[in-house]
Amino acid sequence: QLLPLVHLFRGFELGTHANFIGLWASFAENRGASTTKPIHFKVHQYNKFMSIARFAWVAIDCPDPLALANFYGGITGWEINHDDIYFEDDGLPGWVELTSTEGAGLSFQRVKNYAAPTWPGYEVPTQQHIDFKIADLDLGEHQVLELGATKPEFQPGGNFRVFLDPVGHPFCLVKTNQDASS
Repeated sequence: QLLPLVHLFRGFELGTHANFIGLWASFAENRGASTTKPIHFKVHQYNKFMSIARFAWVAIDCPDPLALANFYGGITGWEINHDDIYFEDDGLPGWVELTSTEGAGLSFQRVKNYAAPTWPGYEVPTQQHIDFKIADLDLGEHQVLELGATKPEFQPGGNFRVFLDPVGHPFCLVKTNQDASS
């Protein structure tokens, strides 16, 4: 009998798949199960290295960090961390953080002479883009356009839509069958 052990090990650093399979085979043999038959279960990918840090945020270059943080805050519902706004010598914000309740977030850094990425061409590379899960693409499109996004004419996919934020960074709304808030 196949037991749902994968969930027992969630959050436990196992190292490699080989270690996990060996651990599973040992457990199965001790319970009288055959280890010669194929075992079918979902295995999560584990990195063989221990974590040395916790993901904090992605920093996005832009001409006005506060304005772009407000734009993405409107999409995510995350709030600006006003205590950590860094002001440059000219008195304008140079760094603004938008933080989720889980701790990860987006940061926006001011770049003088900012050049917006070109999409779908790559004369100025996009370098990164953000995907947001959403249950209703049409409603999401309406909402991000109201926040100041633009929708390029070229749309490469059926279950996602590409938009440009107010300073030209591409981002996608990706249809999911789950509630986007979860």
